[in-house]
Amino acid sequence: MSTESTKSTEHPNTVLSRQHFDLMADQYDELFITHMHAYDLTHEMILNMLPFSPQATFRVLELGLI
Repeated sequence: MSTESTKSTEHPNTVLSRQHFDLMADQYDELFITHMHAYDLTHEMILNMLPFSPQATFRVLELGLI
Protein backbone atom coordinates (compact mmCIF):
# COMPACT_ATOMS: atom_id res chain seq x y z
CA MET A 1 0.00 0.00 0.00
CA SER A 2 1.41 3.40 -0.89
CA THR A 3 1.88 6.23 1.58
CA GLU A 4 -0.59 8.41 -0.28
CA SER A 5 -3.41 5.89 0.03
CA THR A 6 -2.63 5.36 3.72
CA LYS A 7 -2.72 9.07 4.51
CA SER A 8 -6.01 9.58 2.69
CA THR A 9 -7.72 6.99 4.94
CA GLU A 10 -6.40 8.38 8.23
CA HIS A 11 -8.86 9.74 10.74
CA PRO A 12 -8.88 13.56 10.73
CA ASN A 13 -7.80 13.63 14.41
CA THR A 14 -4.71 11.58 13.52
CA VAL A 15 -3.79 14.09 10.85
CA LEU A 16 -4.33 17.02 13.25
CA SER A 17 -2.30 15.31 15.98
CA ARG A 18 0.59 14.70 13.59
CA GLN A 19 0.49 18.30 12.40
CA HIS A 20 0.50 19.56 15.99
CA PHE A 21 3.39 17.24 16.90
CA ASP A 22 5.41 18.42 13.90
CA LEU A 23 4.75 22.03 14.87
CA MET A 24 5.80 21.54 18.52
CA ALA A 25 8.66 19.02 18.09
CA ASP A 26 11.36 21.69 17.75
CA GLN A 27 10.26 23.22 21.05
CA TYR A 28 9.96 19.91 22.95
CA ASP A 29 13.12 20.15 25.06
CA GLU A 30 12.48 23.73 26.11
CA LEU A 31 8.80 23.14 26.90
CA PHE A 32 9.45 19.90 28.77
CA ILE A 33 12.11 21.48 30.98
CA THR A 34 9.75 24.31 31.92
CA HIS A 35 6.88 21.92 32.75
CA MET A 36 8.70 19.12 34.58
CA HIS A 37 9.93 20.14 38.01
CA ALA A 38 13.70 19.59 38.45
CA TYR A 39 14.15 18.00 34.99
CA ASP A 40 17.82 19.00 34.77
CA LEU A 41 18.46 17.93 38.36
CA THR A 42 16.85 14.54 37.69
CA HIS A 43 19.10 13.93 34.69
CA GLU A 44 22.19 15.06 36.58
CA MET A 45 21.34 12.74 39.47
CA ILE A 46 20.82 9.76 37.13
CA LEU A 47 24.11 10.43 35.36
CA ASN A 48 25.95 10.66 38.67
CA MET A 49 24.49 7.34 39.79
CA LEU A 50 25.31 5.38 36.62
CA PRO A 51 28.50 3.33 36.91
CA PHE A 52 30.41 4.37 33.79
CA SER A 53 33.75 5.86 32.99
CA PRO A 54 33.60 9.61 32.24
CA GLN A 55 35.71 8.90 29.13
CA ALA A 56 33.28 6.25 27.85
CA THR A 57 30.59 6.97 25.31
CA PHE A 58 27.12 5.62 26.01
CA ARG A 59 23.64 6.10 24.62
CA VAL A 60 20.43 6.62 26.54
CA LEU A 61 16.90 6.03 25.31
CA GLU A 62 14.54 8.06 27.49
CA LEU A 63 11.09 6.56 27.38
CA GLY A 64 9.48 9.17 29.58
CA LEU A 65 7.77 9.00 32.94
CA ILE A 66 4.43 7.66 33.97
